[in-house]
Amino acid sequence: PSLGLIGQLVRERTRASRRTLLRGRLAAALRHEPPDAGKIRLLLDAGLVDAAATDAVAWAPGALLAQRASDVAPVLGRLHDRLVGLAGAEFDPSLRCQIGLLAAEAAACVDPGDSRAGSILAELAPPDHLRAAADLVEARVRRVGGDPTGATGALGRARSRMRRHPAADLALAIDLEQGRARAQGGDAPGSLTAFQSAARAAEELGDPVHSEAARLGAGLARFAMGDLSKCEADLEWARASALARGHVPGALHAAVHLAEVQRVQGRYSDALLGLEPHLDRARVGTRPFLHGALLLAFAGLGLELFRLGEVRVLLAELDAIELVRAHP
Repeated sequence: PSLGLIGQLVRERTRASRRTLLRGRLAAALRHEPPDAGKIRLLLDAGLVDAAATDAVAWAPGALLAQRASDVAPVLGRLHDRLVGLAGAEFDPSLRCQIGLLAAEAAACVDPGDSRAGSILAELAPPDHLRAAADLVEARVRRVGGDPTGATGALGRARSRMRRHPAADLALAIDLEQGRARAQGGDAPGSLTAFQSAARAAEELGDPVHSEAARLGAGLARFAMGDLSKCEADLEWARASALARGHVPGALHAAVHLAEVQRVQGRYSDALLGLEPHLDRARVGTRPFLHGALLLAFAGLGLELFRLGEVRVLLAELDAIELVRAHP
């Protein structure tokens, strides 16, 4: 029998009181381990809501930044629902608000059409020092839902609130979101201005993750404006920086866009050479959509060079990814 079936049998044959005791002991043993989704679920199972919330606030922002909203949404959704059931006096309102904001953002990223994100935001009563952060999350929810105008309005409110509670990291996040909202609305120059501001702020803060996001966004804005030389420089910087710190998804994302810039200039061989080192990385432990994007980029370049046999092999690999996603 599979390990999953064995686990199910063990759970069924263990009394509820015994299961609770075991969960509590395991949660206590893991208390000082780095936070992740499994640990937070275990803390919740053991009734350690405070510890689960503290770990969630430490773990979820990085996971969302790494585009792992599908990992975050179920855990934060469950934690948020648990907190809703607690009396207000029993739990720190700032921590409760942060959990709600993270849960709303994760829900919107997983399914932009899901009303849960909006419902969570509508129910929140952020403390004054978190109102700008709440506006920022509202902007993200509106943008992923296809409303760049509403996102820009929410970002304007966030900037106004920042005057009372200035925070350099929040100002940087607002600039990044402004760049994305402007890009979605078709305002490439406005998008570039926002991303350039974010890049300067990230450099001052010594923040390579947001530096890469800002340079990637700036590159895409320049691409829309036809400034291919500077676009390529931005994308290459983002790719190299992500690779240097071992962040494979970030490097793949930038590499795919960089190959497209070279493709439109007819530099097919350069584009293939740039993508080739990333193919094995994409096949090992990366997200299916990034793997698929890389395969599509390769296949498009193969067609341009009439390498039809290679294209068939790449498309077969793409079909295999889709089959695994449909039947995990």
